Amino acid sequence: MEDFRREAEKLRLAHLLACPDAMLSFLDKLSAAELRALRLACQHSLLQDHQPVLQRSIQASKLLPTALIASIGEHTLGPLLCARACDQMSVPRIASICRHLSPAFMAAVSVHMDVDKLAEMAGTMPLGTVHTITRELIDRKEFITLGEVVVRLPEEVIRPLLAELHDGEAVLRTCFFIESPARLHAILEMMPEQSLLEMIEAAANEEFDLLPHAMALLVKVFPYWQRRLVVQALDCRDETLDGLLRGVHRHVLWRLALPMLEHLAPASHDRLMRLPSWEDPDLLETLMANATGPRLRPLAERLIEAMPEPLRTRSRRRLVEQGMESAVR
Repeated sequence: MEDFRREAEKLRLAHLLACPDAMLSFLDKLSAAELRALRLACQHSLLQDHQPVLQRSIQASKLLPTALIASIGEHTLGPLLCARACDQMSVPRIASICRHLSPAFMAAVSVHMDVDKLAEMAGTMPLGTVHTITRELIDRKEFITLGEVVVRLPEEVIRPLLAELHDGEAVLRTCFFIESPARLHAILEMMPEQSLLEMIEAAANEEFDLLPHAMALLVKVFPYWQRRLVVQALDCRDETLDGLLRGVHRHVLWRLALPMLEHLAPASHDRLMRLPSWEDPDLLETLMANATGPRLRPLAERLIEAMPEPLRTRSRRRLVEQGMESAVR
């Protein structure tokens, strides 16, 4: 779980500094908590830059009509300076200016705004405007901003948004940046059943490559939602289940995935073990290499016992050849 938190914090920091996350590889030895502290310090420093100039500009803007301020902001100042100015304005003042801005520009500004001010502002906007800006942020792949704002928005804003948002990829990418299990539970409860299925389908889609995001979600939520999502995944098409299996193998996430089997009835293992990807010998070898310890090993052995013949016999033979005889007794 620590690796997921570290990855999220590293991406947040890269987003704040407007640089590729690969440029921050020198910070790889820092823990998630240390990366978070560094990010907050950088954020504070950036917000303090040019404070006196911004304050004078904001005072002068009070003499101008809001439509003119909006035009100057969108066509001259750009999103970064406008965001810094918004951080110093009252929410009613921002709302009056936003009525004259395009949704695309508001989305660009929101990426640079203080998230508390942004969430407060979103709570005063018409739902249609919030939905349009959200769609713009998704199109821009600004999932970090979405994740930070969603935890601050009231339920009456989020629920209708989730009802209209049929985008499992966007939901998974956004949830990756939500740390609070309680907030994740609330979001999952608000999601329609179809949206949950779309999220599972997105996790299985190899083009999206979101299995680590899905696993990060599973390890953060409480057992009730782990069980519900795992059982729901088992009701999906074989192609979806096989995509999830390949994703676990590709990212070597067996140590996190195997405990999820405890939420399934033994009879469910039969269907799981008839998926075509088990024919790949490398998949089984990787599974057993990572299935160590008193908790994981019995789960892996249970899977092997549920394999259909002749795959079970071939798998046993391969494990014996590897010196893993205890796994097949």
